[in-house]
Amino acid sequence: MNKRLTALLVSGLMGTSMLLGLAGCTPSNPQTDGPGDDPDGPTETADEQAPAFTDAEATLSLSGAIDTESARNQISSDLFGLFLEDINYASFALDDNMLINSSFENKQTNLSNGQLHGWSVGRDGEMEVETEGGVNSGDENFLQEDGTYVNEEHLKLTAAAGTILSNSGHTVASPITVIEGTDYVFSAFIKGYTGKITIEVVRGSEVYASGEINVSGADWVKYQTTITATGTMDETGSGTTLRLTFDTAGTVYLDNVKFETTDANEATGIKSYLYEAIEDLSPAFFRFPGGCIIEGRAGDTDEYFDWKNSIGAVAAEGGDTVPAFTYTLNVDGTTSEVTTYGEQATRSYNTDIWAGSTYYQMEYGLGYYEYFMLCEELGAKAIPIVNCGLSCMVQDKGGRALKGRHNNGIEDFIQDAFDLVAFAKGDPDSSDPNEAYWAQVRVNMGHAEPFDMDYIGIGNEQWGIDYERYYEQFLIAFNEKAQENPLYAEVEPIVGNCTMFTHCEDPDLNRPGVAQKAAQEFLQSRNCPDEIYSVAQYGVVDQHYYVNYTDLFYNHDLYDSYARFNEEDPNAPENLTYYKVFVGEYAANTNVVRSPGGDGVTIGSNDASTTHFGTTEAMTSTWINALSEAAMMTGMERNGDVVVLAAYAPMFGTYQSGARQWQVDMMYYTNTDLVRTPSYFVQQIFMQNTGDHKVTSNLAYASGTVPTMEFTSTNGSATRTVNTIYYVTSQDAETGDIIVKIVNAGEADVRFNVSLADLVDVELTGIAEVLRVVGEDYASTNDLNGMNIVGPDRSYKIGFENEVFGYEAPAMSVTAIRVRTK
Repeated sequence: MNKRLTALLVSGLMGTSMLLGLAGCTPSNPQTDGPGDDPDGPTETADEQAPAFTDAEATLSLSGAIDTESARNQISSDLFGLFLEDINYASFALDDNMLINSSFENKQTNLSNGQLHGWSVGRDGEMEVETEGGVNSGDENFLQEDGTYVNEEHLKLTAAAGTILSNSGHTVASPITVIEGTDYVFSAFIKGYTGKITIEVVRGSEVYASGEINVSGADWVKYQTTITATGTMDETGSGTTLRLTFDTAGTVYLDNVKFETTDANEATGIKSYLYEAIEDLSPAFFRFPGGCIIEGRAGDTDEYFDWKNSIGAVAAEGGDTVPAFTYTLNVDGTTSEVTTYGEQATRSYNTDIWAGSTYYQMEYGLGYYEYFMLCEELGAKAIPIVNCGLSCMVQDKGGRALKGRHNNGIEDFIQDAFDLVAFAKGDPDSSDPNEAYWAQVRVNMGHAEPFDMDYIGIGNEQWGIDYERYYEQFLIAFNEKAQENPLYAEVEPIVGNCTMFTHCEDPDLNRPGVAQKAAQEFLQSRNCPDEIYSVAQYGVVDQHYYVNYTDLFYNHDLYDSYARFNEEDPNAPENLTYYKVFVGEYAANTNVVRSPGGDGVTIGSNDASTTHFGTTEAMTSTWINALSEAAMMTGMERNGDVVVLAAYAPMFGTYQSGARQWQVDMMYYTNTDLVRTPSYFVQQIFMQNTGDHKVTSNLAYASGTVPTMEFTSTNGSATRTVNTIYYVTSQDAETGDIIVKIVNAGEADVRFNVSLADLVDVELTGIAEVLRVVGEDYASTNDLNGMNIVGPDRSYKIGFENEVFGYEAPAMSVTAIRVRTK
């Protein structure tokens, strides 16, 4: 459609990062009395006074000068971000196209109608998929190494007058749904037919949107028209189809048939209501697109997320290319010649690893280019993940070697990684021809400047001797490539660390991490290059853990004992063992494999029907889950010099719980609406209130003992005792704000005095802003009823004197307090 073509064709006209809109947890006009403020802006005033309590139950004391220089006192500027995996049919929800199998390339042989899945014909019509004479056929630029042309599959329809061709949309995950007054763009490549085609969105006998195109000519033409919906469906969209009616008899050929909403982010094509929810979080980075889909499955035809397929690359003889795609475009009768690069019509499908009995093709409406554009729109760093040459160890027989795009095995995958770096960060004028080519591809697609990318993930949840052997070949290849071209030294590799909590290092238990141990062995091997001599150089360790909420409470201090980099002594032994951590996937739930939290106790059951606090917790995100995640995030930020990146997962799930591959997710979508779960609001308050420098602090209780709470297993008598209070203190370098975050996971309010009197070289204004997220009880969840039970309940400013203020943390709450400085 037009917006996508603009994104592909017009270099230099794209918007760069959009201004982030205010969200529920966003601080308002911070530091209006400090350096760097708008001199004409208003002076902040308190909404209420917050004198110190005379009967405070706890005193949080901040002290000392704030160290803004040493590495161990810094908090990663990229700490909290997002991970978007194409699981739970997320790509169908995000993409503005609401049809399925648009290019007749379905590869799932277990589905009805095979390559015609999702399509049906009536009124004396006959249809079949042809594989010769496609949109790209005959263009040598699209000739593949195997002798076929890219995306040759297309529909041949023999129509009688009045024949109706219908597409069902994704009936399980994201049914076709329209909203009155919204514009939708229909487009399709068509040839061989003369006559009128009526386009309708229907449910039963009711028509919600209609339009028409007039077609003629023997050659492929892309026809396009805009249709305005005249009615609104409920969010289920159940039983809705897109219907094409042919007014005269004849043979018609169709390909790449799409029905796209214009209510979408222009640069990426992501539906607006989903894009806005992502934007409202303010993520520092964006990891994409997986996950298990990156690994895929081995077979006669390997199936994994192929980043080059996702931008329309041709696996041609002699190497991969992204050629110009030139065609005739007819918009409501006006024709023009159009040239694009990487348009969806040139992108070949792959089967998603999560495909089962339901349609799940990776149609690449959102490819790597759109993901990079999404990162830029959000102002987030891109963290792409690439296949390491092995299939999924969990879902594919322990992991098998994949063939690669040119049947060269791991060599193909290493080249794919090199080419991705060049595509994202390269200079089209580079003296390195490979860098120049892939950088020019990016320019041709519409983005002249490099994208912001500092990391590249090599594989996903993988481990063991085979993965280590494959990963280390990448490491050696990048080391050699960096010596030839410094571009390849600008990205840090991310190494997989298996799948569970017990695979992570725990110094208190004298337990090494999986990747940490592999790094130490590699450093002692003959294959290790001289330039690699520390664990940190082996890669940023990608830890994943989906655990019971008590595990996160219990392990909030996991990273406190990790080795630190010693700047003062370059030869210190800890500099050889120190490494950075990326918590690439984590969440609290009870519906997945998990490990005890260090004390040998396992709470909960793998049974999805297990109930906790009166709700089926395994089926959704509850407030107790989110509170435990907040507790863990205080530990991540407190150790933000070691934990440099962290992302909750998964991000999206369909609102139809029975259709999910993963039950507990951050957001649940329909085709028009979205549920932001308790976990969403915890992520938001942390993302928007993360400091840059640690501030020394101490918490003392009037009782002399740390308050605790006890949880008992629902499938036995095992118990776990955990703290009720978690906190972290930091400073925002840009605003000067001192940020105090408090998680009160207990069932009683707690009165705090927060003392700032012992801070050195910090001048206070006597104003602080309070932002908080609260829930009614541990079982609280959010739904589509229009009111969140859990969410930001209040944002207000307090005044205080004598460098101390009182704050009563509500039961079961997460609070961020931004103390203003001059």
